[in-house]
Amino acid sequence: MSGDQRPPKKTDLSRSGYQSGGVNRKAIRVGKQKTNNIMKKISLLIVAAFLLLGSANAQKSMFQKGTQLFKVGVGYVEVGFPLEVSYEKGFKDDFAGIKGLNIGLGGYLAYFGYSEDLSFTSGTSNVNYSWKYTNIVIGGRAIGHYSFIDNFDTYFGVMLGYTVGKSTFDGPSEIEDYIGESPAVGAFTYSGVVGVRYEFNPKMGVYVEAGYGVANVTAGLAVKF
Repeated sequence: MSGDQRPPKKTDLSRSGYQSGGVNRKAIRVGKQKTNNIMKKISLLIVAAFLLLGSANAQKSMFQKGTQLFKVGVGYVEVGFPLEVSYEKGFKDDFAGIKGLNIGLGGYLAYFGYSEDLSFTSGTSNVNYSWKYTNIVIGGRAIGHYSFIDNFDTYFGVMLGYTVGKSTFDGPSEIEDYIGESPAVGAFTYSGVVGVRYEFNPKMGVYVEAGYGVANVTAGLAVKF
């Protein structure tokens, strides 16, 4: 903000389309629309993958019953780089009678945090304050693995989990009196995921995947044991 003005009251925030804590309602609606579009695309990719499996010849499987896989990666969003970790263990081979389609079950945890610095002028003084945002996603995933090409593990699946978001105010107490309490929200979430993992050797590799967790695209290291 700029100019000689008081801090924004909660009523001002409501008139401008904001909630307490600087949550932009319009942005939320746009975000949900983008999420729905992404989910539709991922669902179509999963369906297409199943259709391909019916006519493809599987290569040597890189993920089987009993295989354990640990991944740590970094995602990308417009305001930063979320972190994620996941664990998966092979549960069933040749799922639904499709040779080479092996199923793994596991967990997913992701974290993202960033801050927004703001200011306004009151009289001759410049008052600075900020909002800190955090988002945590935790869930369980069921993943289907199928190797179309040697050394490449192609996978796709679904996740069911819970997401928690929180906004924290940091600034002078007189502004906090106008803003009110820092909001926090939580909700169940679900998503699809598609990805590919390349192995340097039988234990180590890298992966790239797309889905709706804490970011739409992530990449990182994978350890198999």
